[in-house]
Amino acid sequence: MTVKIDVPSSVLGQTITLNMTEITSAEGRFDEIATVNTHKAPELMSCFVRGYAWCVEHATNLTAEAVKAETAANFRKAEIILEEVPRILLEKGISGKSNADYRDAIIAMDKQHIILKEQFHHIEMYRDMFKGKMKTIELAYMAVRKVFGSSFDFSNRNLGSNHSPSSYTEFPAQDIKGVKDLPLEVREQNRAAELPPPIQSSIRAGFGKAKY
Repeated sequence: MTVKIDVPSSVLGQTITLNMTEITSAEGRFDEIATVNTHKAPELMSCFVRGYAWCVEHATNLTAEAVKAETAANFRKAEIILEEVPRILLEKGISGKSNADYRDAIIAMDKQHIILKEQFHHIEMYRDMFKGKMKTIELAYMAVRKVFGSSFDFSNRNLGSNHSPSSYTEFPAQDIKGVKDLPLEVREQNRAAELPPPIQSSIRAGFGKAKY
């Protein structure tokens, strides 16, 4: 089932539809953290990663929309200061240069500027909501990750990079059953048999050429 939400866009009267399926799926599995084990953890972590990725995408898109909405509000404010303020002051019979109080009062009363500012703040509200979801899902992911303990290394995030031997759990070498019970002479013979044969060469280092 697809879950969607409509949020304001930078264009007045229009909305943007965002897919919330993976995000709600991740949030719906927070209770599983209490009973997670090493077998279930990777799948649960992948669910949180998908939800986090969608939050990042939505927050990024809403940040761009907020910039556009703020620009539109500032443009209207500039129009008011340059065009509306002198006209209104003249109509009110207020002589002389306008001060900040008069200017701010006229801007605060402009209906179009009010709508544009509200649009901007609504977009910011939804953007901050997704940032909050990002943080919550990240904490859930970190909690699940702890089930692996210190034997699992997450420090190197670069795929394909060389890992140091200390990054992995080292397991002790296992002795073959019965090997230690063999006599020392037999063990030495077996060890010698396992070694590769020496390389035969007619070259004598530093003395003449090779004989073929």
